[in-house]
Amino acid sequence: MRSWISLNVMCLKIDVNVEVQKIPQPCQRRAVGGDFIRYHYNGTFQDGTVFDSRSVYHLEKR
Repeated sequence: MRSWISLNVMCLKIDVNVEVQKIPQPCQRRAVGGDFIRYHYNGTFQDGTVFDSRSVYHLEKR
C-alpha cells in the first residue's frame, strides 16, 4: 500500500527577501517564465531556527 500526504500551510502575512548575489557580466538576457533556474534559499523561523534549506551544493551531490 502506498500513501501520499500533502500539507499546505498558508500565512496571512508573508515577507520575502530576495538577495541577488551575483549577476554575470555581461548579462545579456534576464530570466523569463519557463526558464530553468537554480536557486539557494534558507527557510527560517523568526527566531532564526532553520527549518529548510536548498542550495546548489545539495543538488550537485545527488
